[in-house]
Amino acid sequence: MRTEQHPLPAGSSNCHYSLTSFHYGQPGVQKVYLQASLHADELPGMLVLHHLRPLLAQAEAEGRLQGEIVVVPVANPIGLGQTFMHDQMGRFDFASGANFNRGFPDLSEDLITLLADSLSDDAQHNVRSIRAGIRQLLDRAECRTPLDATRPGTFP
Repeated sequence: MRTEQHPLPAGSSNCHYSLTSFHYGQPGVQKVYLQASLHADELPGMLVLHHLRPLLAQAEAEGRLQGEIVVVPVANPIGLGQTFMHDQMGRFDFASGANFNRGFPDLSEDLITLLADSLSDDAQHNVRSIRAGIRQLLDRAECRTPLDATRPGTFP
């Protein structure tokens, strides 16, 4: 198992957030991505992934994983830190009022244009090309705030 920290842009000089991803198995063509609590006040998914992690570690140790499984149990560290009068708020960004689960960019048209001449009948080639194309588009995205960074996705 490999743990990665993905820092988000600073919201203020004394407030820094990061996403933590846990990677099981071997990177390759087959990948499963599991995340929970995009609305940080929705805790059941976070609890399920918390209990799934030791099972994945055991399966990895036994060589039973084919491909890679990426687990992000806390997909919204910003919302998780937002409470009001001891109540977890986690659905809307306090700084902007934006819903954490809305406003994601639609990259499809740009991706179609970018990949117009590079897809083929080879499925594995296409998976690699699509992932590389999405990565290229995401690298161009302007992230000014922690919320911006959580929307397009900042890690594979």
